[in-house]
Amino acid sequence: MATKGKLKLEAILQHSQLDIAGTSTSLISAIDEILKTGFKPEDFELFNDRITILNEIIGYIGYGSDAEKIGDSETPRGSVNGLECDKKFESVVCETFQKVCIPVLNNLYPTQSSDGNVLILLGGTAQLVASCIRKNVDILTDVMDFVIGNIEILIQDVSLSYGLPHDKSTPDICTQLEILRHVLNVIPSIDCLDMSVLGKLSSVFEKLTSILKNLSNEIIGTSCVPVLIKILNVSVNYDELMMLVWNCMIDCTQESDGKVYLLLCGFANHFFPVSGQLRNTSSLDVRKDNQFWEILQSGLYSKDSLSRKRSLYLLKRIVDICESNNEDVNEDVNTVFWWTKKKCSILSKVWEDFLLLAEVLEEKQVHVIKPLLPRMKNLLKASCNTGDNERPLLHTSWLKTVLLRSTHHESLQIIRWSAETVLTIDLNECPMIQQGLDQYLAGEMLYSLREAKLYIKEPTAPTGTLPVIADKLVQFFSTCWHTLPEDKKVSFFNLTLRNIAARDWGHIPLLFICRGISMVPQSPCIDSETVLCLRKVLTGFLITMDTYFRGAIQGYIVQILIKLTDKSKVSLDDFMQIVSLIKQEESLQRGTTLWSQCIKWLTEEVDDASDWTLDGISHFVETSVEKYLQTSIDSKYSLTDGTTAGNIARLLLLVTDASLATKKDNSNCTTLSKTLETLVSLLNSINSHAYMSCHKADKALLMLILLVKEAGPCDNDNVTREINSSIEKCMSEITVYIGRQMYEHITNMEDLGVLQLYVDGIDMLMKCVGTKCIPYIISLVDRCVHTLSQGLERPTMREKLHELTSVCILGKISSILVLEDDTIYTDIRNKICVLLKTWKVVSNFSKPVGEQSLSHQEWGRVTSLFLEQEWQVILLVLQYGHKDMYDIQELLNVAEDTLSVGLEQTTVIVLKCLKLIINLVKDSVTEERLLSVLSTCWSCLQESRRLLAYWDVLEAFIQAVYQCCLLEMDESSPVVKKLVEFANDLIEIGTDKNGVVNVLSTQLYRTLSQPNMLLHLNKYITVIVNLCKFGGLVRRGVRQVYDICAALEQDGKACPANELLKGIQNEDIKVRVAVISLLCSLKLDVPDHRNLATNVIETCLQVYCDIAKTSTNRFANSMVHRERHRLIQTVLLLQGFVTDEYVNTLWNMAWSSLEFETQPSVRHMLEWLILWLMKRFQQFRPQLWILFEKYRDSKNLTLCSLLCIVIHLGPHLPQHEQKEYFKTAMPYILPWCMAHHFQTRIYSQAVLAKLWDQCRLLGLDDILKENAILQSIFDFTQQNKNSTKNVKKLLDSFVFKYLDFERDFTIETLYKIMPQMTALSEEDWINPDAFIELDCSWSKDTASDVIGLRNTSRSFEDCDPGLWKYIGLKVPEDNDAADDTVNDDNDVGDVQKKIMPWRQMMLDEETIQEVDHGVKQVNNHGLVVVTSLINKVPNLGGLCRTSEIFGVSEYVMSKLGNVDDKAFQGLSVTAHKWIPITEVPEAKLSDYLEQKRFEGYTLVGVEQTANSVSLTDYTFPQKTLLLLGNEKEGIPVDLISSLDVCVEIPQQGVIRSLNVHVSGAILIWEYRRQQLMKALT
Repeated sequence: MATKGKLKLEAILQHSQLDIAGTSTSLISAIDEILKTGFKPEDFELFNDRITILNEIIGYIGYGSDAEKIGDSETPRGSVNGLECDKKFESVVCETFQKVCIPVLNNLYPTQSSDGNVLILLGGTAQLVASCIRKNVDILTDVMDFVIGNIEILIQDVSLSYGLPHDKSTPDICTQLEILRHVLNVIPSIDCLDMSVLGKLSSVFEKLTSILKNLSNEIIGTSCVPVLIKILNVSVNYDELMMLVWNCMIDCTQESDGKVYLLLCGFANHFFPVSGQLRNTSSLDVRKDNQFWEILQSGLYSKDSLSRKRSLYLLKRIVDICESNNEDVNEDVNTVFWWTKKKCSILSKVWEDFLLLAEVLEEKQVHVIKPLLPRMKNLLKASCNTGDNERPLLHTSWLKTVLLRSTHHESLQIIRWSAETVLTIDLNECPMIQQGLDQYLAGEMLYSLREAKLYIKEPTAPTGTLPVIADKLVQFFSTCWHTLPEDKKVSFFNLTLRNIAARDWGHIPLLFICRGISMVPQSPCIDSETVLCLRKVLTGFLITMDTYFRGAIQGYIVQILIKLTDKSKVSLDDFMQIVSLIKQEESLQRGTTLWSQCIKWLTEEVDDASDWTLDGISHFVETSVEKYLQTSIDSKYSLTDGTTAGNIARLLLLVTDASLATKKDNSNCTTLSKTLETLVSLLNSINSHAYMSCHKADKALLMLILLVKEAGPCDNDNVTREINSSIEKCMSEITVYIGRQMYEHITNMEDLGVLQLYVDGIDMLMKCVGTKCIPYIISLVDRCVHTLSQGLERPTMREKLHELTSVCILGKISSILVLEDDTIYTDIRNKICVLLKTWKVVSNFSKPVGEQSLSHQEWGRVTSLFLEQEWQVILLVLQYGHKDMYDIQELLNVAEDTLSVGLEQTTVIVLKCLKLIINLVKDSVTEERLLSVLSTCWSCLQESRRLLAYWDVLEAFIQAVYQCCLLEMDESSPVVKKLVEFANDLIEIGTDKNGVVNVLSTQLYRTLSQPNMLLHLNKYITVIVNLCKFGGLVRRGVRQVYDICAALEQDGKACPANELLKGIQNEDIKVRVAVISLLCSLKLDVPDHRNLATNVIETCLQVYCDIAKTSTNRFANSMVHRERHRLIQTVLLLQGFVTDEYVNTLWNMAWSSLEFETQPSVRHMLEWLILWLMKRFQQFRPQLWILFEKYRDSKNLTLCSLLCIVIHLGPHLPQHEQKEYFKTAMPYILPWCMAHHFQTRIYSQAVLAKLWDQCRLLGLDDILKENAILQSIFDFTQQNKNSTKNVKKLLDSFVFKYLDFERDFTIETLYKIMPQMTALSEEDWINPDAFIELDCSWSKDTASDVIGLRNTSRSFEDCDPGLWKYIGLKVPEDNDAADDTVNDDNDVGDVQKKIMPWRQMMLDEETIQEVDHGVKQVNNHGLVVVTSLINKVPNLGGLCRTSEIFGVSEYVMSKLGNVDDKAFQGLSVTAHKWIPITEVPEAKLSDYLEQKRFEGYTLVGVEQTANSVSLTDYTFPQKTLLLLGNEKEGIPVDLISSLDVCVEIPQQGVIRSLNVHVSGAILIWEYRRQQLMKALT
């Protein structure tokens, strides 16, 4: 035993004259003295040395003489029971334990220290404890008491939870576990172990299991589980201890750290022995416990990859044990897992499919996963009822496991597959509901559908198609409704709706889920609690959604309520609380389908005693009105009154319409009449009843206003007439009351809350009563005019508020009169217009002097309200007043100042006024003044970009700035330049903000399309061209919204939002519709229009060339492609206008563009343009044949275009030219039919066949006779299908078979058919209906001189765009349009995946520790790969990966630093962590080779030499060193001479070298193959 410790021990013993006891006592005393001075980290090494020596001394106690012990290291140690110890040695052992072991152990805290010396000292001390037990068994009891006491302290310590620091006075768990590990190693060698010790071990086991859930996974896996297993192996109460473990695991299921799966794997040999036989017949078999299977299934779809791996290991192990031992497990029908001998083979196949799916879902590559997904059908089949009273082979919870794992996958394709699979399960056949998975369907499954990307329509589906998952959701909820028994149905739909309310949802998933539920048949299911939960949806995240989506979701929720509400469980009040939250303008409005559905539901028969009868509802309304109108004397109006009044008003109109629908009241609704009578009576008495509460009158007025609002636009129905009649009865009193209240009771800021109520009251009177209220309105106007005309110098707060109320009344009246042209309102208009003579218009409503209590923010809101209403009055005056009533210059100044203030509500109305003001002052102010005003307007628009009113501001700005009076100014005017600048800036803004440019283009169309304005287009050509090419790339998420809105609009009235709202659309298309319509307003017979169109063409071509020169982007559907396409579209549209002076330039530009253009859509536009030029200008026709010579040796694409032009031009030539044309064409085309380039050859053959057919149709018999040989050729090729299939595809394509360039020159072909056929994105397809929506004159045949709207032929509808794609250039597809679907058609015979055996999955604890700490496993005497001569890092990384995969023993590199290179790691992945790597620089390579030869290795070089051996003839020895050469020079000559043999790879090709990585991989595999074959033989 010649160790360092032994040498020290011998020296010490010799120094002490072989006095072992004395030496031991001295060492113990020395350690004790050190401990008394404090336990310091710097003493660790000293402790280690002395404890090691002490351990050696105690280990030698019990031998013969001392000299014997020291001199004979081979003397076997005696057993504890076999030799007796001297008394003095017994005391040494006891002292060692008491004075050394316990104090040292009490001071070690490895969980809190990263110092490696702590672990070394802990191991040595624990080993010393074990040595003491070997010499004195009685110490074992003390050790157990010590450990138990410490563990009990730990149980009480709440800081034990992993990650929380604890006081050092508390024992360390790792210390206790290390002691136990060493003690348990000693116990098997002890004869007749005392039962008390076994009891203590059981106590330790129990206490350890009680704290497992507080320990870290690392401690459990590396220390705790091995200790517990060793206790189990020696215990006498095995079953009880295993039950403790199982209960502990159940407690750990609440933890999210995967502890339960770590424990299950740790105790797998006990829970799932390979033999299939448990230790005792009474032992716990967790396979019979469904709770175990639920835990296992949760692990299989856990988000933690390690938990999934462990769960999969357990399942594979169990299935393999069942199959191998051919046993019967869980024959009870209600168990989750079962196995029987009778169906072993069938069950094996089912579980093979399941395990394959579970394992393949761990992959990230979709191409690996896809082929296995069809196996889900096998699992579905296995889980279905067989019909012969036999239990299904698979419990449906396993389907849930696969589906939930899929929903957590990284790939969206797999998530979508999972969603579509679960939604299409036939619940009639698959007993998911019967087996208790309705909770999953209403919960976890529902939440898995929250990903918006699941709701993307199929790429090939036309616009207006719903996503596949949308219809499947409808099918799913309908199936649930029909499948569930009544009690389950109630709980399922309640739980589903509550779960929806419990989470935040995106607008798209929530929309389709609500849509699916809303389409189930009617059935009373949901209760009051669920209704209140839905209220959270309406008041929560739904508020922030887009209006259209919010309206649709609200509507679907109402449909859900009226279909599923159980009237016996939901009160009328609860129902109305949620219905009142549905916005009238978005979903629930009188006259809509949704309103009718609500009425129908209310009229359904119910129990006569129910509150839901019409009489009961009427009574509820009357009681609610009575309660609502109750007020106290000192109460005041508040905004909360509106909520209650809104509920009552909506319910009142619902019950009214319901009563009328059932003809219960033939004339009118009694409840409505009673309510109106109450309100009218109250309002008629308010001015004469001195003690009536103003609050009550305000409430009555509010109720009337809300009734009018809820009654909606149904003008002539009985309900509206009755409401209007009631208002007429009290209109005088209302007017008087409003006037009195506004001037007597609005005296401070707190009273402003009621101001809007009175303004709304005026609005109600004028709209409902009309001209009948004029006398009362005039008196109110007089009072307001009088108040505003006073012109007080230092007004008080009360007087300022009177000004505000007066302006608000006049503003509201003015806003109504602006829209009314009736002369009966002339008196009111005149009174308001006269006001401007005496009333000073201001740009700021100043705060009263001395009012310091108001904040700037509070007064700012007042100022904004005042200015908004002030300018509303001015708008009326500008529209109807006379010029002598106001100073127009002053108004211009005040308007500019007001815009500078930047108030959101005021901006829109001021811009509307400026539109009129600018028209009046244009000729009287300087251009600099106009520029100043325009710049202020622009600044105001920019500041409002983030405001809600932005779109209103934009509309008003564009109407003010781009009006005729400014557009027609001289081209040299700075105003015109400013307009062009604004337009281009708006176009730039519009690339990111949908809809901005549409407002501009629509305004330009309305103004410039007027006959006297068209010529002004010349000033704005750059703007027009920018609009022609406008339209950005639509992001996937935005495109999804457009698609969904288009699909929902196809639903018509089935979507509740469609009757009131317009879906979100891509406004970019409307921009181009407007500018195209504007250009089509030009007249061919007007010379100035021809010059204008020519200028547009010239600019388009210039921009086209600039884009082509500056961009190298050649991808289909890129922004560059689309812009070029749109520009050439515009040129083609206007080619009929081109002047004689420009036609030659256009001809040359077209051909030069064809030379570099690669996109088929643009090329065909250019070809079409050339055809029109040749049709219209005869001088170009002879040049066609010259061009064949020009492009003979050029790019094949240009020649293909030339060939395409040839076949289209002939039939459109004058008849006398056709014979000569075809006669000339034949010899030009024929040689190209044998061209070397494939595309040119195919094009030529197709063109020749097409020309032949044209000659036949045109009756050119002479041509046919002269070229009769061609008919024989055509007949032969028709019989040879392989040679003609490509030609046939081309002949059947859109361009060859269907397009007639003259007949089909229409908007429909140019802007819809052609983009569609040439694979342009849908954003460039313009439907002809869009032009009619813009201007109905397009519906006439003579709408435009330029082009027709629709095709006369519908032959394009038969064309398959796929045929066209064949002949286009191969370009990358639009990623957004990629097909993300998963093919789920058929099962597969072989796939790129196999099940990994469970024995290879889980590593033993020692290996796990080594892997975790990066310790490589050394496999001596195998293959050594030497790469020291290789320079390129990627080659080194690739060889490292290959070497690790094939089990190379050692990998040699010239520099270890290469491992950290990203290029190395990119190819090696993590292989460098698992293979031993040695550094041998090239300079030391020769010495290294000699050393390896000395160790018995055969040195093999990979090189072609004169004596090299072919790899096929060489047999590798087991101990082989493989030397790889340099990438360029190979192996140097001096090293070749040192090798035993050179091996070369036999080659068949011309090139005589392989990449060094490839060469190395081939030889490494051949070595491994030969070794495997040796092992088999």
